[in-house]
Amino acid sequence: MLEQENSPSRQNLIAQLQELVKTEQQIGKAIQHKKEIMEAWTKLSDDGSAQNKHLAHQFFKLIEDFNYNINIYKAIQDHDLKRNQQLKEELLKKLEELSAKNDRVGDTFKELQKQWFDVGPVKKELRDHFWLQFKNLSQIIIDKLAQIKGQSKAKEEENAVAKEQIIAFLENILSEPITKEKQWRSTTDVVIAKQAEWKEIGHVPKEKSNALWHRYRATCDNFFKEKAVFYDALKEGFQQHKKEKLALCDAAQSCIDDEAKSNEDKSITLTKLQRKWRELGQAHPRDEQKLWTKFHNICNSFFNGIKQQKEEEKANNLAVLDNKKEMLNNVDKLNTKEDLIAQLKQWYLSDNIRTPHDINNHFFEKMNSALSKIMLSKDEIEVLKFNTKLEAYHELKIDDLFSGEINLIREKIKTLEDDKIKFENNLGFFKHAKNDNPMIVELREKVTQMTADIDLYKKKLQAVKKAMKYDA
Repeated sequence: MLEQENSPSRQNLIAQLQELVKTEQQIGKAIQHKKEIMEAWTKLSDDGSAQNKHLAHQFFKLIEDFNYNINIYKAIQDHDLKRNQQLKEELLKKLEELSAKNDRVGDTFKELQKQWFDVGPVKKELRDHFWLQFKNLSQIIIDKLAQIKGQSKAKEEENAVAKEQIIAFLENILSEPITKEKQWRSTTDVVIAKQAEWKEIGHVPKEKSNALWHRYRATCDNFFKEKAVFYDALKEGFQQHKKEKLALCDAAQSCIDDEAKSNEDKSITLTKLQRKWRELGQAHPRDEQKLWTKFHNICNSFFNGIKQQKEEEKANNLAVLDNKKEMLNNVDKLNTKEDLIAQLKQWYLSDNIRTPHDINNHFFEKMNSALSKIMLSKDEIEVLKFNTKLEAYHELKIDDLFSGEINLIREKIKTLEDDKIKFENNLGFFKHAKNDNPMIVELREKVTQMTADIDLYKKKLQAVKKAMKYDA
């Protein structure tokens, strides 16, 4: 209730008005309060005193300030209402767009709801219209979210089944032993592909999520742990195989450098080393090719040398053969014993080269014929050829030629001794026959000739062995 007394009442009204100007921001309430103050002011009597005039001037100045502030508040409020209207229209448009979408919209909807309620009021005449739009659009989205949630639940169940299948697949892989490095590589590719497939699968029901994840993680971890164990062992194997293959390289080089071994023995040893190489496991891929190249080059240095040597021997053999053909054609042109012996020695000096039988036989037919023409008997010719052969072989210093000759003579001796025994046995059947029986005479003559031939070949054997003793 406003004060009714004069001066104090005026001062009291001014104080109330001052407080109203400073603090009151609710326009309707402020205007009503101002009206009550003015009505109370007009009821006060005015005695025309200077003090009342001063108070009146102060009062109406406050009324002017109040009206100014109220106009400012109205302008601000009008601006806020328009801004709120604009913001809510934008939010309604976004809600309308959101209601047309079929994917997950829950988070966006919650954010738009929050923004709506954060926006202040609009003009009174728009409030019901805006609210109805907001309510209807919100209901559409809520219904759609409910539908999506139902569909999502079914999809999550499908996802759970898909993840169960991946886990079962991986568990099956672990149940089969993997013993080869190639298997580990191919199986790892499969596992990684399944891991990528797992990542592409969407959410599963929350109540199944942890169990599926832990089972999947444990299966993958077990696979890669077993792989690590295998490769650790494989690494040790790589080191061992590297050590063994380096030893084979050293053995191959030592074999090639061994001057006491023949090429044939070296070839056999290197072939065995190559077979052993193939039986060994692999070294680490970064070492394997280098090791193989080293071993391959060592072996090839020998076999390529042998190949080149054989090619050179082949070329040399062809040249010698051409020379022998020339000697064959030259026999008919020789007339003296010395020339024939020289030609015969040249022939034997090339005996280290295999001569075709037809050419060899043809040469000795011509040589025998030429030597017989200079009045040499058959036995003399054989002695001459034998001695010339030994002389040539002695100059060549090729043990294989002597060994071949020794073996040939021993075979001759054995054959003669076997035949002699047969003939002597046959003579035993005719011990009561007369000594002048033609058959007995013939058998005895053959035995006598065989005995002489055996003695002759034994002397030849000694001569060959003597010829093998080369001069220092």
